[in-house]
Amino acid sequence: MPLDYDLDTRLKELLGALDEYTEWYAHFVREIFYPETAENNVRLLRPESLRLWLSDALEDKKAIPEEFAERLATLESDLGTKAESILKTVKSTREKPSFMDFDALSVLFEEFTHNVRRLQQDLLRENSGLDPMTGLRNTASLDVDLRREMERLARQGRPFSLALVRIDNLDTITEQAGAPRMEQVIRNVADMIKKSLRSFDDAYRITDNEFILSLKQADIRGGLRALERLRLELERKSVVYDEKGNKTNPMTLSCCVAEPVPGERTQDLIDNLRADLHGADKNENIILEYHEMSPLQRFVRTSQT
Repeated sequence: MPLDYDLDTRLKELLGALDEYTEWYAHFVREIFYPETAENNVRLLRPESLRLWLSDALEDKKAIPEEFAERLATLESDLGTKAESILKTVKSTREKPSFMDFDALSVLFEEFTHNVRRLQQDLLRENSGLDPMTGLRNTASLDVDLRREMERLARQGRPFSLALVRIDNLDTITEQAGAPRMEQVIRNVADMIKKSLRSFDDAYRITDNEFILSLKQADIRGGLRALERLRLELERKSVVYDEKGNKTNPMTLSCCVAEPVPGERTQDLIDNLRADLHGADKNENIILEYHEMSPLQRFVRTSQT
């Protein structure tokens, strides 16, 4: 079946923008490592094509989810800010950037290109990778995305962490406040998760009350920092009201975070996260942390939030 003309045009413009950013990045790398071969500083100016594309797409409310557009725009901005910072340092010191700075820039560029291509796929599939209630990614894209992270871990050794976040008392909230209020609670938790993540992290809604966080370039400590940011968001918005405006049980979240190792099956890891969280059900509002030392061995630590 042929593509809708407007969609086909929009996709071509999106891929054209990606080509411009790829060219810009190549010239930027050449400038910071081999400035003597630089041809034209104009090419170091960050392209505007994606920002213009997002602006045009957002005028059509059905073209692209607003939250995804904002996230992609933030990632593009972070990429530009990091590049400008590195270039300023290189010009002032006349030395190549540190490995840490360049690696951070590489991660941002890789995630930027990945998100643009993923947006292309979402548009082709009519946003099949998104959960319509929350705007988070859904289970249809979870396996593909986690497989990519595991391959990158095996190939490059770049760590990442997974966290399982659960709304503890969703059944009670539904019983006391009704289904509409329950849906609002789910959306509120999704909003808290979005605010606690960096621009290149991902989050997925996998059941009514469970979410998976994929925390890129983050070891177990980085995963815990993300959950600490989520805890702070929860402190500000934990009160739930029933349909008459009366307070019900406060909303609490329990979380479990793990750092995978190469060769591990991601579904096994998620199952372990869920099992450990369910095993701690006598304590609500907790964080479980474990380090994968081998597929058969892990260390579990419980801490109150």
